[in-house]
Amino acid sequence: MAAADVPRTDQQKQVNAHFDAEASYWQAVYDDPSLQGVIYRDRQRAVLAQVVELALPSDARVLEIGCGAGFLTVELARSGYAIQAVDASQAMVDLTARRAQQMDLAARVRAQVGDVHRLPFGNGAFTLVVAVGLLPWLHRPAQALEEIARVLEPAGRLLLTADNRARLNTWVDPRASLLLAPLKRVRRRLRRGPSAGASSRLHFPSHVNSLLRAAGFQLDARSTVGFGPFSFWSQPLLPDSSGIALHERLQRLADHGVPVFRSSGWHYLVSAHKAPGR
Repeated sequence: MAAADVPRTDQQKQVNAHFDAEASYWQAVYDDPSLQGVIYRDRQRAVLAQVVELALPSDARVLEIGCGAGFLTVELARSGYAIQAVDASQAMVDLTARRAQQMDLAARVRAQVGDVHRLPFGNGAFTLVVAVGLLPWLHRPAQALEEIARVLEPAGRLLLTADNRARLNTWVDPRASLLLAPLKRVRRRLRRGPSAGASSRLHFPSHVNSLLRAAGFQLDARSTVGFGPFSFWSQPLLPDSSGIALHERLQRLADHGVPVFRSSGWHYLVSAHKAPGR
């Protein structure tokens, strides 16, 4: 292994350790009545709606990368597909397998540990890849997307989400200002040092689009999901009940394509397909 690869390996270990330690949170958050729980459930519904629109054949081969606690996995399996679920965290893989068994869907779900940067599958093995909440944690997103393209069949489909750097709640709180982002990154590095724990990354939708095109994808549909929580100097502006009501109003505007709102949700969702000749 080259010396330049060592920091990347360390970073992946930090991500794995983070999700191993936070497994109980991800097991609970999708049932949580908080605004965060509502937004995660809305994101999942948006992804499932995209799957329905794809009208895949019943024998479609589906790969979910970053399966987490298995909530989306079992919903995909309920749709009748056989799901290959992969996560870099053993704790998450265990939760997915357990949830599939609890829902009597174990026969349709195979969960295993795997690294999206080096997937253990052959070329063209899948009809659809679903990668929800994966991109923010990748240390080599371009390599990961190339791997996803490799394991997709010709014209295979991809559903992917990213945490939106241009989301609306960053406009309200000076501490979340995009202008301060470079300074905050430097301060975190100086404070934490080289052994800092894992942290997620935000991406502008335009950057995500560029990464996808460079990896050989053509974009089909784009949307954003989730508004809030809103804060000012890191102090919450609204109680959860009001925050949920505001999120729902803003989400309706986004879903109707109203400018500004359609591109400023928390999660950026892209539907794409593998370009011809790739």
